[in-house]
Amino acid sequence: MTVELSCPLEVLEARLMARWLDLGLPEAVAREKVEGNDLPNARTVAEESVPAEFRITTG
Repeated sequence: MTVELSCPLEVLEARLMARWLDLGLPEAVAREKVEGNDLPNARTVAEESVPAEFRITTG
């Protein structure tokens, strides 16, 4: 069984920023991590994954 958990990109970005900021990173460093690693990884997963049998969308 394959399951996809998805949310709008803006929601994901806000959640990722909050995660890094909650860990005590300065905003500029958090932004670099989100834009330089986290969001590119999320895009790769979204574009290259096989279609899921079930999709759960949050927002």
